[in-house]
Amino acid sequence: MILLAIIVLVGCRSEKTARPEDEPVERATARTVELVTRTRSTPAPSQTATVTLTTTPTPTPTLTSTPTPTPTPIAQPISASGNPRAVSLQESTSQDGPLCGLVDLFDFPLNPPEGDGVARGGGDFGMYRGRYEKYHAGEDWWMSPWRASFGSPVYSIGHGRVTYAAPNGWGRDQGVVIVRHTFADGRQVLSFYGHLHPDSVVLTNGECVRRGEQVGTIGRPTTGPHLHFEIRTHMPDEPGTGYWWQDPTLAGWKPPSTTIWQERMSVSPGVEWLRPPASRGKDGVGVHDDHTFVLLEDGKVVGLDVTNGNNRWSLESEEYINEAMLDAVRPLLYVADRVGRVGAFRLPGSASEDQESTSEADMEPVWTVELSMVGRPTMIPLPDGGLIVVVRDTMTALSAGGLVLWQLEDFDSPLDWVAVGDQLLISTAGSEYSLWTIDDSGPRQWQGLLGGLLADQDHEAILFNRSGLFRLNPANSSSEFLSEWPQDRLLGGDVLALKDGRILLAYANWSERRLILFDANGEVIWQRALPRTIAGTPSLLMVDDLPYLVVQEESGISGTVSVFAVDTEAISLIRLFNGGTRTPLTRHGSVHPAGGKRLLVNVGGGHLVALDLASATRSVASATRSLGQ
Repeated sequence: MILLAIIVLVGCRSEKTARPEDEPVERATARTVELVTRTRSTPAPSQTATVTLTTTPTPTPTLTSTPTPTPTPIAQPISASGNPRAVSLQESTSQDGPLCGLVDLFDFPLNPPEGDGVARGGGDFGMYRGRYEKYHAGEDWWMSPWRASFGSPVYSIGHGRVTYAAPNGWGRDQGVVIVRHTFADGRQVLSFYGHLHPDSVVLTNGECVRRGEQVGTIGRPTTGPHLHFEIRTHMPDEPGTGYWWQDPTLAGWKPPSTTIWQERMSVSPGVEWLRPPASRGKDGVGVHDDHTFVLLEDGKVVGLDVTNGNNRWSLESEEYINEAMLDAVRPLLYVADRVGRVGAFRLPGSASEDQESTSEADMEPVWTVELSMVGRPTMIPLPDGGLIVVVRDTMTALSAGGLVLWQLEDFDSPLDWVAVGDQLLISTAGSEYSLWTIDDSGPRQWQGLLGGLLADQDHEAILFNRSGLFRLNPANSSSEFLSEWPQDRLLGGDVLALKDGRILLAYANWSERRLILFDANGEVIWQRALPRTIAGTPSLLMVDDLPYLVVQEESGISGTVSVFAVDTEAISLIRLFNGGTRTPLTRHGSVHPAGGKRLLVNVGGGHLVALDLASATRSVASATRSLGQ
């Protein structure tokens, strides 16, 4: 089992901009986000008194140097192709009747297709505003600074027919345009553009518009220049007020940015199903019995059918569940909350049985332990069963039967971990980077070797940090130096041991992002820079013995996740998927292999997407050949 974690430095907007006084914006702050790829007996409940350990340092490892080339200051860009978006694009076809061409996909109304460079867009749908004593039925979009938004062009999000256009449809708050969009399955929605400059509203009722066609420019309403943007299913020929007295989704409004991403990703090649965002976030836990994906969502745990995303069972607790994990050996689910309560539950039977759902009553706790520590827990599976719980600076080991095995204080935050045989390696990042071995005798800290990113390599481990690349043998606590590393500040990265013994490394620093392939002895085979069009911090994972690159970029309330197939022989990338969100990032993004060539992509704050990698690869490769990319 390979357990990978990377630290992603999330950019934030430092420019202070003014904004409409009745529409406060939370200030974006820099935050550290983990992009994690994780795969996670009814013993009698028992506890013993806590044992505080005095750790015995692991003997200082002997480093065997292997001279290898240091990565060059400038690397040749890697060949990158593939455009999942191009697979779905269709021209608008004007015709008689109610249609003006079917929707292929949606773009954003400012700076399409992605809405890049806007200061605000998304995140305030359904927000209660005391000034109006109602809930916001749309989203407010503006440029940076917001006073400069006046005159910025506004574009139709998709092919459609104008149902309403009035230069002063909102009176003092100026122009309104409404466009009806029709999908291939017959569904229809309306996109609404308000606060338009009256002179820019030149469309008329019944006109056809194409995706990306200008519908007006931002005007100067009473609250300052910005676009009020809605997606709704009612009122095709009247503006409405922009607010509603209760949850707008109950009366025909849809969250605009979430809907755009949902419609866009649903037609992306290889996407089998989507699960919508949760109000308080979701986080993938892992795959159980090859058929069920376990998901932590809105403080409860659900088991999803990996083939269609439907619920198989759910588990709720009196306390909000902050973390969940699968036992490495037994059919047990561990949960923990912020007040130090850890519990174990027996998982339902195999999902291959004829099983519609399992109630909470069928998942009574096997045991519960009160650790009496307040803070967000981190849970790590022990190779032979049981778990480690880290809260603040304390690490506690629990057996599968609920026995407190030992406890270690003054422990830094876990950065990465990997199981090698019956031993667990944990790397930490805090005041100091450190590396620990966990086995039946307890924790032992490695001396003379910094922690970093870890990968399993055939009963050994690969360690990557700012000093270089190392091979570790936990059995005898030995370390072999494989490749020197330049002393620069790393923002994140990942390391992956391939099946043939080669090592694939991805990293990011202030100036570039790079992929490097090493042979089994640490010699550089090739190294390539990622194109600047591939923004974000990279991570790596293996699906069906093939390597994939995942790049996540987050800034403020927006985020994207892209998946690339890595061809180590042709030294090339092909983009298979691009998903995102413009809603608050309530949870970290994560990617999980889910059997065969299926990948589950959890966009932080957004959708959970099931991606068939084989289907996506065929479709994108075919489109790439057709377009001559």
